[in-house]
Amino acid sequence: MFRRLPRLVLPCALCIIPLFPRYARAREITPVLSSREVETYDFVEVTLSVSQLEVSNPFAEVELTGRFGKKGGPQKEITGFCDSDDGTIFRIRFMPSEPGEHFYTLTYRETTGLHQEFTGSFLARKGRNKGIVRVDPEHPFHFIYEGTGEHFFYNGTTAYLLLSWTDEGRMLRCIERIAATGCNRIRFLNYGRASDGEWGEGMVQSADFTWTLCAWPAKHPNRQLKEGSPEFDHTRFNLVHWRKCEKALRKMRELNVVASVIMVMDRGIEDAPPAGSELEKRYYRYAVARYGAFSNVMWDLGNEHNEYRSVEWANEMGSLVKKWDCYGHLATAHGYDTFPYDLEKWADFAIYQKWYDGQNQFMLAQRADAIAKGRMIPQVNEEYGYENHKESGQDEIRRRAWEIAMAGCYQTTGEWKGWQHGEAPPESKILTWTGYLRKFFDENLAWWEMTPANDLIEDGTAYALASEAKCYAVYLAEAQQITLSLPPGEYTGRWFNPRTGDYVPIAGDISGGTWRSPEPPGPGDWAILLKAR
Repeated sequence: MFRRLPRLVLPCALCIIPLFPRYARAREITPVLSSREVETYDFVEVTLSVSQLEVSNPFAEVELTGRFGKKGGPQKEITGFCDSDDGTIFRIRFMPSEPGEHFYTLTYRETTGLHQEFTGSFLARKGRNKGIVRVDPEHPFHFIYEGTGEHFFYNGTTAYLLLSWTDEGRMLRCIERIAATGCNRIRFLNYGRASDGEWGEGMVQSADFTWTLCAWPAKHPNRQLKEGSPEFDHTRFNLVHWRKCEKALRKMRELNVVASVIMVMDRGIEDAPPAGSELEKRYYRYAVARYGAFSNVMWDLGNEHNEYRSVEWANEMGSLVKKWDCYGHLATAHGYDTFPYDLEKWADFAIYQKWYDGQNQFMLAQRADAIAKGRMIPQVNEEYGYENHKESGQDEIRRRAWEIAMAGCYQTTGEWKGWQHGEAPPESKILTWTGYLRKFFDENLAWWEMTPANDLIEDGTAYALASEAKCYAVYLAEAQQITLSLPPGEYTGRWFNPRTGDYVPIAGDISGGTWRSPEPPGPGDWAILLKAR
């Protein structure tokens, strides 16, 4: 008969009690809870140590699931994951969103017929984590932190091969540097491949950096795309890779940076599991199981996915990810200048790849289209040109970022060279500049209440946002005087320098009606901030 496992006494004084299984032979499965207490929007982890494993592939032949929640409250269904090549370690994680005592039941199953359950509890207390980023239900073109109610001014950057640094310390230093600029979202690949020279800008493979991300074990892990297939074993996972990504997620969470996990990329997609296959679905589900308990995660089904996956595929995979992710992290899919999922429930916000000038007009059109269709969701240009890349200079990229913001939308930029891997040379400026952009909005404006108001510009070339009779933001791509139509009242005004982050007072009285601005304090682009007295 099955021997009942002894009651565990953990260092944190919590007991996890295994229930009687229906299995003929004794097996040792030892659960350990990571902590008796946890802060909200952090996670607890239960580790199962398994002896005498009798399956050949624990990634496919073992299932660990759990039900977590407060007593009497709703339960969240969670999937655990194998975290050892031999199947002797399984983990399951839960992220509480509210304080109080939580209870759980875990179920471990093997295809051999083994079925064992465990119960336990832990205490959640209010923490400092801002929580998951959600779409603001009251202002659906914008984002909000679930835990604090603060609005999230989405200010992103691209670092595709952030995980490709062989030195994890170097990877973490890239994250720290990026976060210090005011960037609060990094998009990077969980799987992708490229080769020397393919992306330009001089990056080559070395002992410090590899072009191939190995989410699965590979016979040839260092093969560049041009050299042929790495010969992945898609039936298993390369745990070193996944643990490395978790270190990046932890560092980003510590620094209040959102991690946009791009699951696949077009380059090297032929080496990924086939579209719609059980192997592909297992890959996505494993990612949800490992990364889902991190509060700072967003899902991107695939970069430029429309080159290698269909709309039907995205709708199926997006729905599955939402089903597997009990926390409902924001999900989307990166394409080009259209977003075909704007009416799909799984797609929480729209992202585009629309390069070059005319960003204000383009984003205003996307916003108007969302209003016309009756489903308003945040609008983001995820790629509108990288700094000094493909004839896009630094100044052009900064101006485009401001044009997007002045449409009531959001942007993800790319540093010179840093868009490849997160490490940029000293002459790179764009993240400093988009940090100033975020500063302008965060310090001065309830931007989520403002609407595009270019029609207020009576003379001059500029873009405007307005909260009528309260505050106005105007962006001038070139130094010039403008004429602005204002409601009756008295206003205070300041210039803002997008290149330095400095303010300059606007002297004199500003009254409602037709207002002619003075000359800007210097050459280049400027913003104007007007507030009612």
